[in-house]
Amino acid sequence: MTQDFFCGIDFGTSNSSIAAASATQKPEMIAVEDEHITIPSAIFYENKKTCPTFGRLAVQKYMNGEEGRLMRSLKRVLGTDLMQNGTILNGKTVKFENILAQYIKFLKEKAEHAVGKKIEKVVMGRPVHFRDNDKKGDIEAEKQLKDIAAKAGFKEIYLQYEPIAAAYAHEENIKGEKLACVIDIGGGTSDFSIIRLGEKLKNKKNREDDILADSGVRIGGNDFDKDLSIKTFMPELGMHTTYGKKNLFVPTSQYFDMAEWSKINMAYTYQNKK
Repeated sequence: MTQDFFCGIDFGTSNSSIAAASATQKPEMIAVEDEHITIPSAIFYENKKTCPTFGRLAVQKYMNGEEGRLMRSLKRVLGTDLMQNGTILNGKTVKFENILAQYIKFLKEKAEHAVGKKIEKVVMGRPVHFRDNDKKGDIEAEKQLKDIAAKAGFKEIYLQYEPIAAAYAHEENIKGEKLACVIDIGGGTSDFSIIRLGEKLKNKKNREDDILADSGVRIGGNDFDKDLSIKTFMPELGMHTTYGKKNLFVPTSQYFDMAEWSKINMAYTYQNKK
């Protein structure tokens, strides 16, 4: 009798990883890029080529000056208007749902190659909140993540709060019972949870009553990168300067777009050029 394998994916804003297991085996981390068990959440689309490259190789091609478009911190667009609008790649409009699905499928295929079997079941991590004070947007982002996993080829899809998953991993190594404060400061969101953990609790099927409090804010490393770019680099490109006889300030919207990878492409639109 063949064993069904399932996997867990930590789809992070900055980096991602995947583990696989069967009913009789403990989860094992999969090497997704050479010997590395983590991979930057980045895709590079070379000009006039349909197959992208991922992770460190994607960043390397971009840094080496190859012509194309780098996309990083992919998870950041979930729940935003960009998911509906899409972006331009090699002259064609492409939905971000398809771009993210390519990345998740890449992870899935790495795991399948490692275990030698198809994997159709997945548990994916999700932040406590994709969007601040926006319940509708949060629900939409969760649906989008499930749709992306389905498009990547998964048949059974489950989501787990990332700080709770971290607490369960910690629980494997503790004695007795205690409260844990789990702080997950990521590239896109920061999550905080208070969870009751213990040897006698870890085999419970339903752990909802052990999650005593959880909250999250949509602030992470990317926000600090953006602020650094706006305050340090963009003034060198003319931000906050004036022009003309009336000393009008140069419009700032394009500088904010250039400070965030997902909006850089807006600088090339007809409206901005005009």
